Amino acid sequence: MKKEKPKKEKYFSEEKIQEAFLRNFSSLFLSYRKYMKSPSEDEWTGNAKLEIFRTKDFINASEKERKVFIFIFIFSNLLI
Repeated sequence: MKKEKPKKEKYFSEEKIQEAFLRNFSSLFLSYRKYMKSPSEDEWTGNAKLEIFRTKDFINASEKERKVFIFIFIFSNLLI
């Protein structure tokens, strides 16, 4: 009868996953403030949609590998 080797269990460090997630999002949105704009008095009092984030500029300035993710993230209403 052949003895089975004990299986090695894989454990993930919750802390390391959280740190990686935080580092990723920090690097993605490090410069978002540059793309915020202050609405004028007319924009605040008007009925038009208030646009305070230059979305296209932000997406265009992001790294090529991240553009699709950022586009989906922004337009999924998580950011705007």
